[in-house]
Amino acid sequence: MNLCSPLPRLLVAMWVGLFCQATLAQPIPGENRFASVSLEDGLSQVGVLDMIQDERGFMWFGTRDGLNRFDGEQFRVYRNRLADSTSLPNNTVWSLAMSTEGDLWAGTDYGLAKYSVQFDCFHQFIPHPTKPYHPQNRILTLVSLPGDRLIVGTNDGAILFNVRDNKFQDFLFGETRGMSVKSALLSEDGTLYLGTLDGLFVYDANYAFLHHYRASEASLRNDDVTSLLQDHQERIWVGTKGGLHQYQRDGEQFTFYPLGVDELTELSVEDMLEDESGTVWIAGHRVYTFKNGVFEAIYVHDPQDQFSINGDFVTSLFQSQDQVLWFGSDGYGINLLNPNGYAFDQLSQSVGNPFSIGSKFVSAVQTTPEGLVLVGTGASLDVISLEERRTLQSITTLPKLPIPVIGVTSLLPDREDKYWVGTTNGLYHYDISDNAYTAPMGLDWQHRVNCMLKFSDGELLVGSEGQGLFRMSVADGTMDPFPGTDLGDSLLGNRTVQSLTLLDEEVWMGTQRGLYVIDLNTLEITSYFHDPKDPYSLPSDQVKCVYQDTRGWIWIGTWGGGLARIDPEDRSRMKTYNLENGLTNNVVYGMLEDDEGYLWMSTNGGLIRFDPEAEEFFAFQASDGLQSNEFNTGAYHKGHDGKLFFGGVGGLNWFIPDLVRPDTSTPITLITDLYFGNRQVLPVSNQSVHRHVQVLDTLVMSWREKNVKLDLAAIDFLSQRSHLFRYQLLGRDTAWQELGTQSSIYFNSLAPGRYTLKVQSANYGGPWDPMGKSLVLIVSPPLWQQSWFRVLVVLVILAACWVGFRYRLKHLRQRAFRLEATIVERTRTIQERNEEIATQNEEIEQQNEKLMVTAEKLESRNQELIELKQSLEETVDNRTEELKVANEELAEQNTQLEQFAFITAHNLKAPISQFEGLISILPPLHTFDDYTREVLNRMSTSAHELREVVQDLNLILDIKKGSGKTYSAINLPEQLDKVVKALRSEASSNEVTLELPKEVRVMILGFQPYVHSILHNLLHNAIKYAASDRKSWVKVTLSQTEHEVELTVEDNGIGIDMALAKEKIFKLYQRFNTTHPGKGFGLFLVKTQVEAMDGTILLNSQENQGTRVQVVFQRASK
Repeated sequence: MNLCSPLPRLLVAMWVGLFCQATLAQPIPGENRFASVSLEDGLSQVGVLDMIQDERGFMWFGTRDGLNRFDGEQFRVYRNRLADSTSLPNNTVWSLAMSTEGDLWAGTDYGLAKYSVQFDCFHQFIPHPTKPYHPQNRILTLVSLPGDRLIVGTNDGAILFNVRDNKFQDFLFGETRGMSVKSALLSEDGTLYLGTLDGLFVYDANYAFLHHYRASEASLRNDDVTSLLQDHQERIWVGTKGGLHQYQRDGEQFTFYPLGVDELTELSVEDMLEDESGTVWIAGHRVYTFKNGVFEAIYVHDPQDQFSINGDFVTSLFQSQDQVLWFGSDGYGINLLNPNGYAFDQLSQSVGNPFSIGSKFVSAVQTTPEGLVLVGTGASLDVISLEERRTLQSITTLPKLPIPVIGVTSLLPDREDKYWVGTTNGLYHYDISDNAYTAPMGLDWQHRVNCMLKFSDGELLVGSEGQGLFRMSVADGTMDPFPGTDLGDSLLGNRTVQSLTLLDEEVWMGTQRGLYVIDLNTLEITSYFHDPKDPYSLPSDQVKCVYQDTRGWIWIGTWGGGLARIDPEDRSRMKTYNLENGLTNNVVYGMLEDDEGYLWMSTNGGLIRFDPEAEEFFAFQASDGLQSNEFNTGAYHKGHDGKLFFGGVGGLNWFIPDLVRPDTSTPITLITDLYFGNRQVLPVSNQSVHRHVQVLDTLVMSWREKNVKLDLAAIDFLSQRSHLFRYQLLGRDTAWQELGTQSSIYFNSLAPGRYTLKVQSANYGGPWDPMGKSLVLIVSPPLWQQSWFRVLVVLVILAACWVGFRYRLKHLRQRAFRLEATIVERTRTIQERNEEIATQNEEIEQQNEKLMVTAEKLESRNQELIELKQSLEETVDNRTEELKVANEELAEQNTQLEQFAFITAHNLKAPISQFEGLISILPPLHTFDDYTREVLNRMSTSAHELREVVQDLNLILDIKKGSGKTYSAINLPEQLDKVVKALRSEASSNEVTLELPKEVRVMILGFQPYVHSILHNLLHNAIKYAASDRKSWVKVTLSQTEHEVELTVEDNGIGIDMALAKEKIFKLYQRFNTTHPGKGFGLFLVKTQVEAMDGTILLNSQENQGTRVQVVFQRASK
């Protein structure tokens, strides 16, 4: 047979079409979970015309109302802005392409646009800018060629765009002029295929025209070529409005594959895509999968299935880097399909669906040896076939009984094909073979059955709601409280039993008021309760389930307390796992172990996979394919084939554990936007931020930017979970700063310097992105903190010092000349006065000579008297005479010293007064230069300090002489108030807090100047020696007895090392600190004055802790 003739080719096409129709799988609602993205998520318009992914991972969507960029959570929409050449040229985006250089190109209703990542803007290229309505300005398709070139399909043929010189060439593909080019393909061998409204055009690698194929029985079935694809076997597929074709290049023939299975099915192919497995996805009025010449499945919209595809007209297909499939529809938004998603199967209530259950509230589940599944819900008992994916039986009422089934609460296998069914209205028996549903013989017991356990061949244990535990005899249907009829009000009576588990010879019973273990041999009962004071007790009294794994470990699921594991060596000790240990929710309804030893737990926070050895949790959420994040008590079961079943408030899930592995993939972390205050920072070439923050490695900003915000994105389309973020600012932070789901970082008033910002993202419950994103932040300092400015200031200061020095030197020389003249004049005057003094001394010497003569005469007479006296005192004891002489010598020396001190203090007053007088008559200080003012200030200070020393010395001498011994009654608080007012300013400048006694009248006997001096010295010392490294305080207290008044001054200052100062603390000229100025008079003067008023003083101090001084005065009589 000649296959090149039209008839054989037609017969082959018809045979292939019939074969595909015979093998085409029918749509299976709910088999694949499509995620949906629409207007509510930020998409600008639901008509999606084309899709693509850039090098950073962003998905881009062309619509009739703008270009959308999507990071998995947020959209950014780019539109045309009037008179802005950096925006899109038009809002209708027909096509998208990535060039070989990594640039994004968009074909719009008015020209071509290239996206600039550097500046987050567009460059416009219009084929005919002076003719806005020229058909070549509408760009319908784009193909990137090597060498920075683009094939541009327009409404008026195909044209070539050279990116390097930004020029369009419309003379290469003249055969397509006047035609709308809707699709284009560059094959591996360089052949160019152009799909138009008038058939398929083929060009060689040099753009030489080869063929033009139009609709015919031996060629295409329709002239409107909408899509082109080359698969991994280098086969060329052509999609038209009339169906799918394979182009045989060798024989220049087409093989037709009809899509329709009936006359009403549309044949249009809008787009095609080959995934990693070699499956070809075909978009049109339905979505088909095609492999090895066979249509494998059809995906259609099911209004009753929220996870089906949005609509039945899909116009574009794309597969992102993470293998996620994207479906863009005309009017229905976007769908995503993860072909490698979690293999959770799901069943719920769906009216009119043959594969459905009577209620989405699943409370019990069991499997039969034949593979059928019994599902107990809040309104039915359903028998389903997973293999046929349909419901075989759905029982919603009790046959021949007036009471309807209010709800199935538990299921228990009996004999072959027979099952015990616990309901909210008693216990029933179900025979699956004949669909018979009966009550046990003689049983008149209508309480809610929460759980059941086969006790023996003829007996069941039944846990009830609020009635405790019962034992039922299968033979006669009697139901008695367990373990005897006399225990109705015992430990087990009136309990709500939530679970029953048989472990060896023990029944473990979980209730709402504790856990009970019944020994079946002795009927002894051991109870476990929660003890808030014991961390090893049961974590909650509400026990939902008990499970023993293959290791022999016993696990307890509770309501509100999490998970507990009983210590096999000591049952009274339990280890608790809760939110703090990684459990996502503290309610554990049920547990099952898979063949690898993992525990699967149903909770109120999703389905948890727990590794008992590593003690690691992984939570699966509703977004992963679960019926809901909330499950139900007792609704869990492990099938004969290893499948695990869990029921909840939204239906039933089942899965093979080996096929459900925790996703450890990590998202791509990006920094998307930068804000200073509320102002978005856009890249401008003449500013420090010259590129968009998305591509910045280093960000330089001024110290004036007080509020900085960085927006983040975590690109991961595999997971529908929330993303977590964290960051660390090296140079400031020593640990990671957790942001949770917040996708923005805020910095307030960063100090000038260089920092490195590290950002990481993660899927909820998954690992952190190891690569993350780094950005160097350089905060430039203000002018006065910059090095060059500091150097300039130093140079200016040095220059000023040099000028000042020269001026000062000149001034000093002039002053030296004046001083020299003054000294000469004063020297002459002093010499004259010296001569006068010499004359006076001569006169005094002459008078002294006369006095000496008189003294000699008196001495002669005194000698006679002394000799007479000695003769009269010969009887006085020689030793007494020696002691007396010694005392007189000591007294004389003491008197001479006091006289010397008095004379010295007295004689110094006049020179000090003269010195201060000379200073006071000098011109005002501001008339002098800085140096002179400094010298004069120091001279004045020294004179003042010398005067204080002389005054203190006079005061000491007065005390020694006993002056002021006339004491009077003194109001001590009044004197304290005066001293505090005088020292208040000094205390404030030293940041010292004064704590004073409450107002009370305390009178002492003493001398008012002494009292004032004592208070002033004690408080002044406490303020003066305050510690600089902590908050300082001085506390003054008063107390009195019948005869005495005690004053206490306490501080937390620098203190004194008493080991060195104890013996000389009150001695004159003693100083114990070199960092503070002082004279060494204070404590000596205080002690002298206190003792002069018949008082006592006591001082205790510790270095760097503080000092406490206690002074006792004589109390004045009332």
